[in-house]
Amino acid sequence: MRGPGALGDWLLPPGGPGQIASALTNANSLVANTDTNLSLLVAELSRSLDSLAGITSNLNSQVQVNTNLVKSLSDTIVHSDEFIQGLKRHWLLRSAFKTKKTNALPAAVSKPLGSSKKKSER
Repeated sequence: MRGPGALGDWLLPPGGPGQIASALTNANSLVANTDTNLSLLVAELSRSLDSLAGITSNLNSQVQVNTNLVKSLSDTIVHSDEFIQGLKRHWLLRSAFKTKKTNALPAAVSKPLGSSKKKSER
């Protein structure tokens, strides 16, 4: 059944088997290149993850040794927020922090810090 007039000759245009062979060669080359690039990517990712593990390990050991580190960081954040809230209430800078809808300060800022302490002390 092979030869001139066979089913393959009817279905494939002239030069079709050569084009198919070329496409398969290109696909094989693509798969080989992808495999190489994927191997390099995995190696670099592994190296990056090892570096990240080293960084987190060092940070963990620093926190374990210095128990005041987390408290100091938390205190710094709280004091920074109090500083910004104080700037919002300062007479010279107050207008820079006004909202667009109104000229009033937000409710959390309008209440002075420590006002609850004064009531409890009396």
